[in-house]
Formats: sequence, structure tokens, C-alpha cells
Amino acid sequence: MTKKIRLFGYPVKKSLAPAVQNGLWRLRGLDFEYILLESTNIDEALTELYKEEVAGLAVTMPHKVVFMEHVDKVSNEAAIIGSINTVYKRKPEGTKKPVSIGTNTDWVGVREALVEYAPSLMQESPGKKGMVIGAGGAARAAIYSLWESFQMDEIYLVNRIQEEMDQVVQHFKPIVKIRPVTSVKEAQNLETPLIIISTIPDIEPKSQAEKDVFDISTQFLTTNTPGCLLEMCYLPTTNTRMARIAETRKWQVVPGTEVMIHQGIAQQNYWAELNEKPTPQVVDKARSIVYEKMKTSNL
Repeated sequence: MTKKIRLFGYPVKKSLAPAVQNGLWRLRGLDFEYILLESTNIDEALTELYKEEVAGLAVTMPHKVVFMEHVDKVSNEAAIIGSINTVYKRKPEGTKKPVSIGTNTDWVGVREALVEYAPSLMQESPGKKGMVIGAGGAARAAIYSLWESFQMDEIYLVNRIQEEMDQVVQHFKPIVKIRPVTSVKEAQNLETPLIIISTIPDIEPKSQAEKDVFDISTQFLTTNTPGCLLEMCYLPTTNTRMARIAETRKWQVVPGTEVMIHQGIAQQNYWAELNEKPTPQVVDKARSIVYEKMKTSNL
């Protein structure tokens, strides 16, 4: 029986995930199918989850936080991040009903993408500064990855809404120091971060708050000590404003498509109960699927 995975979110019609996930299933020789569930109805998703042929859910906006309340267990990393993007099922010995477990693989995608492009980062990063642009769910996963995987001792946070930054600072206060950066002048007096992760859309800044975020980010990118930029935005193109500036200043730029691929592989390992990394050939073919889909789709 083909196992089903449902992508639960709204809107998701333009998502690249089905093409990538189904391509990966085929490349890995696994009998699974990834299908959209475009909905805002939690009960509908739960009904799907507990069907015998459904192995789990991929959970995206706007459900990543609220769906934590509807699974039986939440992994430690998801609890720290504060959101889930993956739900899988396990049947404890001696029971008939499966248990649903929520976890987060976005932070794994961040780690694997950075390490693949810049293998020396894990040796260079402990005790250094990191930076995250944005304060949503992706930003929280990025912060967790910088702390857990790269052992950074302080993470700068740049965002257009102060209240959102304050919430992130408080959320992570028990484990890592988050420093909001709110002006170019402040940025000029700070150590350049080794890793910058941008989680915001690639749009022309219009409001003063948006312009401030762009100017602060650019200030760090134009210093004389280039590091590594992970640009999470990849639609409609990976060639974003931030990426172009970073490349001209000799920063190593990692496209967000890498995060999507690697976090998707981590999801599959939960759904299919695997504990393995795919071969480099499989990852390369997954990249081909992504870029072909981006080229041929109206995104």
C-alpha cells in the first residue's frame, strides 16, 4: 500500500514541496506519495492524519504553532523552537492506536545547507556571532540551529517590528543571548557575524521600518570580513537583493533551496522510519527537480 503524506497549510497551491518530495521518494526507491491539503481546518487535517494509509503530515503556515496543541507528543527541539513542520506516527508496543509526534526539521535543513556549502563553519563558529533577519517561525528555527549546531554565543536579530523581536528574545532567553540591532549606527560598532541567515521576503523596502532592516543588514554585509549568508528566500528567484550584495562583497552565499531539500529529506526519514543520509547523487537530482520546477512554473 502506498503511504500518503499530506501538506497541510493555506495557501499551498504554488508550493514546490510536492515536486521535490515525490521526486525524492522515487530517487530513494520508497513507495510514498506527497499530496496537498490546502485548508485552514484543523479537524480535517487530524482526520487525514489518522487514516491508515497516511504516514504523517507536513505542516506549514499558518498552522506551525497552533498544531503543536493537536499532537500527542512534541519533540524537544520543536518545543524549544516553538513550532512544528512535521507530524509522524508511531504505534507503541501493545497498543492499537498510533501516537502522533510533532517535530521541526527546518533547523536541520539550515544546518545541512550551511555545512554542505561551507564545511569549515562548524569548526569556526563556536563562540562567534551569528545573525538572523526576521522574527517569524523560520527565524526561530534558524536561531536554534545557530545555537545547537554551530554553538554561537550571541545572535543578532534584525526585524521591522520591535514587539516580534522582544518575543523572540524572551523565548530564547534561557538558552542563548539574542541581541536586537535597531540602527545602522549600532551595527557599525558590532563585530561582523560569521553567519547571517535572512528569512524575509525579497521585496523592495517601502516603509521606514523595512528600509531600516535592509540598511542594517547591508551594513554588516559590506564590512571587510565576509562570512556566510544563507538566503532563505528563493521565490521567484534565488538571486535576491541580499544575495547580490553579499556576493559582491565576497560572502559565501547559500540559497534557500538547499534548506528546503535537506529539511525535506529529514522529514522523509521520520515518515519512513529511516536513519540515513541520501547519496550526493540523490541530492544533486533533487536540486535539478527544484530548479526545473522553478523555471517552468508561474511562481
